[in-house]
Amino acid sequence: MPPRRGGRNPPPDPITVARIVAAHGIRGEVSAYPETDFPERLRAGREVYVAGVAAARWSRIAAVRTGKPPKLLLRLDGVDDRDAAEALRGAELQVAAADLPPLPEGRYYLHQIVGLRVLTEDGRELGKVDDVLQNAANDVYVVGQYLIPALREVVREVDLAGGRMVVRPLPGLLDPS
Repeated sequence: MPPRRGGRNPPPDPITVARIVAAHGIRGEVSAYPETDFPERLRAGREVYVAGVAAARWSRIAAVRTGKPPKLLLRLDGVDDRDAAEALRGAELQVAAADLPPLPEGRYYLHQIVGLRVLTEDGRELGKVDDVLQNAANDVYVVGQYLIPALREVVREVDLAGGRMVVRPLPGLLDPS
């Protein structure tokens, strides 16, 4: 059965869910690092857009097995030998943002956070979220020159529809260094 999306048109609002780093073996498998908190969604039968290579296209994941964590070993339809797999080195596997499962209340995907305007509770505009640094303790939002910890005590409101985040800075957080 051909992919339902078909062709070379990328998904609307593409979200990268894995990155191919190498060919694996001689039968067309690729080694990929998941870029999602839900690697179980990269399963056989799933359609993904293979982006960032000359032959960008929709493809179906034919098989998945676990490599040395966190790597996955994937076989994509139409990739049947090492040469074809090697041609995908550096490719991103993408899905449409609309295809992502909903998250529980108060949880957000990184792509939803990046770009939000950040205001303090008293209305001072700090800028926009430029990036999200992920670390073991908590995420940190990069807002211009500020590093805002993603903690409930600090992030008071996230309004995706309004494109803004309201924060209550901890003492010293906004002081110049």
